This record gives sequence, C-alpha cells and structure tokens, in this order.
Amino acid sequence: MVADRTQSTGTPSGRPDLPMAIDTAAITTWLRDRVVWPSGASLESIRLGRFWTSRRDCGTFELALTVASGHSDLSLTLQGGFLPPVSPGRTHDHATITPVGLFGLRLVSTELGLWFCSPDRDRKLRSAAKLMDGPRAAELLEQAGVLGTEAHSSTPLATRAVGSRLVNYRVHRRCVARVWLGDPWCCGAYYLKAFRRPPTADRVAFLVDLAGRVETCSGGRVGLSRIVALLPDERVLVTAEISHGAVPIGSTCEDLAAAAVALVTLHATDAPALLDDHTPAHEVHTVARWLDALPLLGYESRRGELTRLTGALRQRADDLPLASRTLIHRDFHHGQLRRDGDRVWLFDSDTLCVGDAEQDVAVFIAHHVLADLTERRTFEIEATAVNTFLDEYRSHGGRIDADRLGFYLSAALLRLGAIHLARGLPGKLVERMWSGADRLLAERMTLDALAAVAASVSSRQASGQSRMCRPS
Repeated sequence: MVADRTQSTGTPSGRPDLPMAIDTAAITTWLRDRVVWPSGASLESIRLGRFWTSRRDCGTFELALTVASGHSDLSLTLQGGFLPPVSPGRTHDHATITPVGLFGLRLVSTELGLWFCSPDRDRKLRSAAKLMDGPRAAELLEQAGVLGTEAHSSTPLATRAVGSRLVNYRVHRRCVARVWLGDPWCCGAYYLKAFRRPPTADRVAFLVDLAGRVETCSGGRVGLSRIVALLPDERVLVTAEISHGAVPIGSTCEDLAAAAVALVTLHATDAPALLDDHTPAHEVHTVARWLDALPLLGYESRRGELTRLTGALRQRADDLPLASRTLIHRDFHHGQLRRDGDRVWLFDSDTLCVGDAEQDVAVFIAHHVLADLTERRTFEIEATAVNTFLDEYRSHGGRIDADRLGFYLSAALLRLGAIHLARGLPGKLVERMWSGADRLLAERMTLDALAAVAASVSSRQASGQSRMCRPS
C-alpha cells in the first residue's frame, strides 16, 4: 500500500511526484484476495526484490513472492508500477504457475495506487508471450532464418522438442528468453529479446560491424555476443548463445587482467556518430533520480546528507575539463563478462554509447566493491584486486584521469547503494558505500588513494596495501 501520496519529493526532472512507501503487507493481503491462485497454491509472503526509476515514469518494481504449492514453497516474481498506468486494458486475475515462473496476471489497484503485470500480459511488449511458449518462440527463430543452420534442420518444426526459459524481464521495457531445440544444454541455443523500443536497423548493423572490429582489434581475444537478426514487426532481437564452455569472470588476478584487456579493446574502437553521448551531467541526473526514490524504499533518515552529496557530485561534474570522447559500455562489470579459455565475451552491447573511459572503469570497481561487501576480506586483498585491474588497464594502453575517475566512482557508489538497498542489501553496508563516495568527493586524490578508498569500503580493516594477487 502506498502511504501518503500527497507529499512531494521535490524531484526536479518533471516526472510525477513519487509516493512515500511501498507497503508489502498490504500488497500481500490484496493479492491473496484478488488473484485466483491455482488449486493447492497460496500466497505466503512478499518482499520488495528490485526497484527501477526512469525519466519516463514514477518507478517500477519487482516483488519476490513465496507461494506454497503442495509440499514445497516456490520463489516467484511479479512486477508492477505506480498509477496511473498507461492504458491498463483488460484485467487478468487467474495466475498460472509453471517451472519458468508466474504468468497470467494484469491487475490494477486504485486503493494501493499500484498496478501489476506478468511478462505474458505486458501490453508494451507485444511478443513477450511468444517468448514464454517454446513452439511460438521457435517460429520467431524460423522468421530469423536460423533454423536451416541447425544440425537436424530437416526435421519438421512442429515435431521438434522446443523449450524456452525466462532469463530477464523488466516490466514495459524488455523481456529475454533462452530458446533451444532438443537438448537444453546444447550449444546453438538462442536468446530472444523483446523490446518496447527495439534498436533500429542502423544500430543493429553498427553492432554487427563493431563485433567484427573488436575481434580483429583484440586478435580474437575479445568478442561481443553475435546478433543473428532483428525482427522489427515483432520488436524482437535474436542473438546466438556463446560457447557453452564460457564461465563467469571472477576476481582472480587472471580474471581481472582479462576484464581489463576487454575494456581497453572496447575503448580503442572508433565510435560512430550515431551513438548517444553519456556526459557527467547525465551521470549526476541518474544518481539524483535514484536518491529521489529513497522514500519508496522506506529509507529517509539520511535524505539531507544524500542531497548534499548530490550537490557535491554536480559541482565536481561542472569542474571537470572536457575530455576526448570514447566508445564505452556504460554498464561494464563482472556480470557482463564470460571467459572461454583466453577469449573474453562481453554482453549487453545495446548499452554502448560515447562517453568518458573512466565511467566504465569506475562502474567495474564499484561492482567489485559491492560483490565483496559481505565477504569480509582484508584491506590488502581488496586493494590488490582494485590495483591489479587498474594496472592491467593502463599497461595495455588505457589512460585514466584521477579526477575524472574519482567523480565517476563516487557516482557509481551512490547509485549502486540506492539500487541494492531496494534489493535487500543491509543498510549498514549501503552506508559504507555512501561514506566512500563522500570521501571521494571531499578532495582530489591520486589513483593510489582512489584505490585505497574503494578497497576500504568492502574490507574489514584498513591497513597497508599489498601487491599480492588474490588466490584463485
């Protein structure tokens, strides 16, 4: 239930005023009464799982649901947002539970001030329902012209064992499914991405060309996910799954070096004029938007101090000198990378834009800090990891301006702190991220000092630095 909707957060962006809180207890009661659950299933509890805020809406969220079914509890998700929804359409209140997730729902609650939607009922993603159905997803692959390349292409489509699995969903924005023919663990599976606003044909052509140039520039050591086809009428992008032997990038010295090489290669690639700019002002606006959303998360106690930090971030942005613009990923972190032997794969090329190289470097370090916050590693290990990445990046030709990195690192710590507060990260750990951002904004620092601040955020002690590699 939304608390007092008459109070304004004073957002400067022109978006509707934000409500003041999300009451998961009231939502639980309402969904129990409103949804027709499958026989033998009942909603046990709800917690806020994820939250997003954007320039176009008040905010959307994902609820983590615990549903009792038979002798076990199921962990499911349901997404939604704040009223007024745009053309909610017909209400669907009969829930369907499958091994993939929760489907069949589109609901509006004026008393809660909220609406809810499962991916198959998302009217902004016209093909999302097809991605959830194996045979219909295979028809999309057939439209993309890829089925003729499969090992058993002579087998009629209708008789093939086709499966799909929901990979990612963000209400009203995108839905991603992995689709396979036959063995679900085989190589040759595809990712189908349904968008509200799909990439243009020109952008897809650029990304295909870019993948070739990145591979050539790196001598085959770095690759981007291969785009197979754009289906504009369906608003679907089809990409091929990379080698099934690829594994996630970790925090060993070898992994950090591989990530640094991938990033240097991307930054060395010429950026075409068609890409959008991401400036320091854009970074400040993104951080301010997230901090404006804190009342929704029930976290108001440091509002004044965080407003001060946003002002300091804006002042630092204004003081930065102009820099040469480069091709950047904008969301470069461990989760976007995979290794297959000596080869590194980089995902989510749809976020590519033109900006400062330090933005990618800062986001990688901030995500590393975030991942290690609960590990209680020593300062020496954390400082070594951060310095290893910076050293490898520079030794392969990357250039870093310390002032610019300090700005982007403080922005990344502020933003990720707010995001992961919504995802259940304990407040005391978020406070450490924000305190680190405060220290970075308080003074200009050398690269060594920046690395020490980043390491101190996630380590259990602050002491001298060591150059030893983290054990594999």
